[in-house]
Amino acid sequence: MTPESNQGHNSGVSTDYRQLQALVDEGRVEELLQQVSVECVTETWLRYDRTQSHPKDADDDPDWWAVELWMSNAWWADEVRVRDALLRLIDAADDEALSSVAAGPLEVFVTGDASRLAWIEKQAALSEWFRRALAQVWAWELPSETFARLERAARAQLPQPDH
Repeated sequence: MTPESNQGHNSGVSTDYRQLQALVDEGRVEELLQQVSVECVTETWLRYDRTQSHPKDADDDPDWWAVELWMSNAWWADEVRVRDALLRLIDAADDEALSSVAAGPLEVFVTGDASRLAWIEKQAALSEWFRRALAQVWAWELPSETFARLERAARAQLPQPDH
């Protein structure tokens, strides 16, 4: 995948990042996913995270659309898609990127929702890498029972601010 176009898409035709950004800005996630795969979203998000020099204007960054996608309500509206993409993001992350995944998408995902907590516990039981990501999540503001369940799932103490 080059910065000017995004390979790994579903259609077989390169898509300009400005077109993808426009789809994200308009909340047209389904149309975006007709042009790029969830794997492409994951790869692009991770590439953005690894890149140390970003343009001043995020809209000029060819990978920003994937980051902004994870910040959009339209992306989060499909729980199955979010869970699948989150697993892909965690699995594809290296050590350095794992902390960004934990501080970004995973931290947003972690809530007191019973279904999400059960899913997190299941994934943590299956994957050490998932546990390593979970162990970096700042969730101290969640209810104490939820926080305790997350710590048990991570098999580690979660970070908390110094008092």
